[in-house]
Amino acid sequence: GAAPILIALLSDKAERIAETAAGTLRNIMARNHENQLRVVQAQAIPALVRLLEIGRPTLQAEAAAALRNISPEDKMFKASLRSARAITTLRQLLDHTDERVRQEARDALFVLANDDPEVREALKG
Repeated sequence: GAAPILIALLSDKAERIAETAAGTLRNIMARNHENQLRVVQAQAIPALVRLLEIGRPTLQAEAAAALRNISPEDKMFKASLRSARAITTLRQLLDHTDERVRQEARDALFVLANDDPEVREALKG
């Protein structure tokens, strides 16, 4: 499948390629559990979290949007999100200077962790 190739492209030195790969992952995971499973099993979550931590704002926004499309109801997905520190990293982006990054982080947290009282409180602010 395309997931391993797209995940490898997330670390491409050309930021437009990494941004496009993150956007493509976002799109193929949208409301498609089978694709989400393939992407998560190919280790996309740690790669996307790395973009949240070190990427430029456009990369951070695309990575957050891709993470938003991972179903939090799947216990394996939720464990992968927690072990990669996705929720913690997204919470840190709520204070980002870029509005799109803040909005994508907020949207991702709403979907992925709205059952967490601390996250709900952070989303109010």
